[in-house]
Amino acid sequence: MAPLRELRSGRRTQQGSAAERASSWWRAARPAGAGRGEGRYLPERRAELGWGVPDRPAEISSVPRTRRCDPIAPYRPPMPAPSLRHMGEMGDISRICQSCQAGGPTVRERGRGRRIGVLCGTCWDIYANRRALEEGATAPARADPGPDDVDPYEPPACRHCGALVGHYPTTYDRWVHLALGDLPARDVAPGHRWRLETVPGRHTRVPVGIVAVRVRGIEPLPGDLVRPAHRAVCLSWDAAREAEG
Repeated sequence: MAPLRELRSGRRTQQGSAAERASSWWRAARPAGAGRGEGRYLPERRAELGWGVPDRPAEISSVPRTRRCDPIAPYRPPMPAPSLRHMGEMGDISRICQSCQAGGPTVRERGRGRRIGVLCGTCWDIYANRRALEEGATAPARADPGPDDVDPYEPPACRHCGALVGHYPTTYDRWVHLALGDLPARDVAPGHRWRLETVPGRHTRVPVGIVAVRVRGIEPLPGDLVRPAHRAVCLSWDAAREAEG
């Protein structure tokens, strides 16, 4: 067995050889003539050693880098907190019509019971009238009773057949005449199927109104109950011929 002094000497020799190898590698990685701490991150030397060179702008790459850190970015002062005046202006800018991209006092959220969009008065009338003609909601609007009105309300009568009809508003602020009872979906034409939905209050779930919604999209089952439009069950000659066609 070798003496302890020889073992320690051999260990120092191995450590010394490892240090020499690291030192020689370090001298090879540094460019000639570089001072202390310089040349370790030069892109040219990193490319020779096979290291990844980060992408840098052309104006920075053209200047020889002799420092480890990147150029300091220019100082940008923090943005001031928005005042109440600025917050008010931002709120006014957000009220823009989704159709004509214009602002104004008539721009607001539209829809009864369902939010349809933020539109101005002109764009809302165009949209509501077009949809009313498509769905057949062409009944005149019902006058709102005043706070002192105590007269009993009765359903209006059809001017063609004289039958009582239900007078309901739609989600787009137009009115439609519906029948007073429900029928199975198989007995009603697809273009005359409606449903009645309750409108909850603004800060409560208690229903405060009823709106008529046209059944479209997903077809109901044949046995599902729907509320037919009065035009589909009207006994007048014109309505019967329209329903048959």
